[in-house]
Amino acid sequence: MALGLYMSSLTAQPTIAAMSTFGMLLLLWIIDWAGGKAEATTSGLLEYLSILRHFEAFTRGLFNSSDIIYYLLFITLFLVLSIRRLDGDRLQR
Repeated sequence: MALGLYMSSLTAQPTIAAMSTFGMLLLLWIIDWAGGKAEATTSGLLEYLSILRHFEAFTRGLFNSSDIIYYLLFITLFLVLSIRRLDGDRLQR
């Protein structure tokens, strides 16, 4: 939802915001597959950025603190970016 809010703050068209949000979430989901085919150093980074990799433990009923921190940082990042974008638009008018 935080990513969708940020994408919505970037454009005035709801359809474009929805499509861009879907595209970004799909990219973060697919990045896990790219991590399996990349070099060792790049693979670790891509797997860490993948939403799917962090969600696997939750589907098994395990609560890993690193997964929770990932999602909290993800939410915080996009909420802060949304606030900064909306504040910048407000100050320009």
